[in-house]
Parts: sequence; structure tokens; C-alpha cells
Amino acid sequence: PIWMADKKEGEKPKEEEYEEQLEKALQILPQSIKPRFAFLKKLADQRSKLEKEYEQEVQAIEKKYSHLFEPLDNHRMEIITGVQEPSKETPEVAELAKAFEKQEGETIEIDENHQLSKEYSKKIEEGKGVPDFWYNCMKNHHVIKHEVRKCDIPLLKKLVNIKTEPTENQGFKLEFSFEPNDYFENLTLVKEFIMNKDDNEELTEAKGCQINWKPGKNITEKKIQKKQKNKKTKKVRMVETIVPNESFFTFFKTKKAPESDLESEEEDEMLGDMENDLQIGEAFVEELIPDAIYYLFGIIANEGLEGSDLEDLDSDDDEDDIPKGKKSEDKTEDKSEDKNEKQKQGEDQNCKQQQLKQIEHPI
Repeated sequence: PIWMADKKEGEKPKEEEYEEQLEKALQILPQSIKPRFAFLKKLADQRSKLEKEYEQEVQAIEKKYSHLFEPLDNHRMEIITGVQEPSKETPEVAELAKAFEKQEGETIEIDENHQLSKEYSKKIEEGKGVPDFWYNCMKNHHVIKHEVRKCDIPLLKKLVNIKTEPTENQGFKLEFSFEPNDYFENLTLVKEFIMNKDDNEELTEAKGCQINWKPGKNITEKKIQKKQKNKKTKKVRMVETIVPNESFFTFFKTKKAPESDLESEEEDEMLGDMENDLQIGEAFVEELIPDAIYYLFGIIANEGLEGSDLEDLDSDDDEDDIPKGKKSEDKTEDKSEDKNEKQKQGEDQNCKQQQLKQIEHPI
């Protein structure tokens, strides 16, 4: 069974606690009906045993296929980076290429959002492999694209591979491989999602890694000028301070389940951050990594979208650094918030006027 584990240090696992509670509940039943519930308890135990066996087999299958996927993903990386160039001289490649050849006089009808831009196609022709492959896949994904900022783009264009592997208790690990770049020393960044051993649906830690940023190149931080007033002299001076900066690379920070002594608002914020990281991680594992080529061409990204929704998808990799959808959503949200704020202010003003009338002319 999936126990909603919320175990603190020194406490019993929820499963053991629930067993004790059920045992007490059965003990006080009338003797005449105890056999029915005793048998129901036996069936629940048998089901629980089968569920544990099922989970073990699922983990074994995940590990097996993870090893089978690995050479395919490595082969993809070799083509993307230009290490390997599929040659038409090879019978297998020639046969594959022939399947996608346009017949003479044939007219192909295709959604313009499912085509590579002319600029990007030219860039691929003039270079090796498929440059900026993962960046273009990410900016076409409906979840991941909203995590990408303008400052991330030069780095994401250096991303050459993304791998995943299952870990204990149905957790998983993501590994991002980069070419040498001007931003950090690492060639690999890792993010691991650790699940509760008593409840494999409960995330206990989104474990990141240390990024060894080169001097002045940390895009997860920014410097701002702040006014500082001297308490004695009352003089004001400008001081430079470092504050967090929005960036995809904050994904690699470690977030842990909150301790019990935290305030509820802070606890909710931490849990929200962890849940957001998990959603992004699952998007990579379940969608982007296996179906990368479909995201590159915007085929899955555009599925089911119509009209103005299609304008939210960025099809030009050089001109628009941030997906259009993000910009339009931000503006819409800002307008909506302004409208709500004005409406609220108007309601408050009406309320105050009513109160004054009641004071001046009591009923």
C-alpha cells in the first residue's frame, strides 16, 4: 500500500503505526463479526505483499531498459555533436534517407510550425551535427520552456546530452553533459530525486550539485545597487549587493523536505519549490529525452494548439531568445493583477464611504 509517510526522526514508520491502530480496532469488535474482518485483513496483507513484489519487479525492469536506452542516447549525442556523420554510402543510412526523399512533382503539405527555420537549417548545413539541439528542444516544451531565461541561452547551446537512470524507491537521476564553456568548469551537472523509503510517491529531497562558476559568470546571481542609510550621520550611500537571479540553472540547487519547526508559509514555499523541480524532472524523463526529435520540430509542442496559442511557440532560435508564450503570459498576468488590484481598491473605497454614511446617519 502507499502509506502517506510523514515520518520524523525517532518516530515509527506510518505502516507500523497503522497496523497497530487497525489491530486495536479489530480487538474491540463483537466476537460474532471478528472472523469477517480478520479475513479481510488477511487479504489486505496478501495484496500488500504482492504490491511490494510488483514494485521490485518494476524497478528491475526500469534498470534493465535504462541500460538498453543508454547506447541509443550515446549514439544520438555523437550525431548531434558531429562526432559521427551518417554517410549515404552506408546501405542502412541510404535506405533510411530514401524513405524521406521527396518524390518528383510531389507537393508536401506541412504546418509551418513543424519546420526548422531557414536560418537554423542553414546553420546545420554549414556546421557539424545538429547545433543547439537540446536548447531548441527545451524551448519547444510546454513546461520546460518557462524555466529558460535569456541569460541561460548561451549555456544551453553548449548542452550536448541529457541522460536519466532510475534510483532506489522509484526515484531517478538526471545527468546533463556540456561542452567546455565560458561559464563553469563542470562538464556534467546532476540532479537526483530521492523518494521516501516508506512511500515512494513522496519526494524527500531534490538533490542538486555544486556548479563551479568561473569568476563573474554565475548567472543564478546578479549585483544590484541599494541605498544604505547611516543611523548616526543620516547620510545615504549606495552599496552593491548580490541577490538571486532567475535562471534555469537554479534547478541544480538542492531542496529538502522542510523540518517540523518551520512556519507553515515557509514550509509551503519549500514544498512548492520541490514539487516544481519534480515536475520539470519528470518532463525531461517522460517526454523530452525519449521524444527529443519531435520537440525539435515542434510537433508535440504544437499538438492540439490553435490560433493565438501557436504564436506562443518560438520557432526562430536566434531572433527570439525567450519563448513568446512566456512573454505574453507575463503581460496577461500583469494586466489581470492590475485590474484585480484596482477593483479591490474600488471596493475598499466604497466600503469606507458606506461606513462614513452610517456614522453620519445612523439607522
